Amino acid sequence: LPEATLFDESSVSSVWLEAVERATKFIRSVVMGDSNGGAAGGKTASSGGNIPVSDQHTALALLLELAVQRSSLNHLLSSVLLLLQLWDNANKQVTDNRFDSN
Repeated sequence: LPEATLFDESSVSSVWLEAVERATKFIRSVVMGDSNGGAAGGKTASSGGNIPVSDQHTALALLLELAVQRSSLNHLLSSVLLLLQLWDNANKQVTDNRFDSN
């Protein structure tokens, strides 16, 4: 699809926009490692979620594509913030395996 296909929301069916919004919410939960699809009580990647990393990468690619299709500043910045949050979470998970001999 060409970029910004969903930019003019007035020309897109409200049912289609709701479906895109729900899909975006679900895909975001997969990216974040929520194995329960965003429902209350779902596990996260840090607490033992079981979503394969390759699936999370595919979901992230889909989420970024949806943001480009929607082509609004809100959705693009939301994607940038998600990427920064993922990067920050990845840096926090790095453990220091050096042995302190003191």
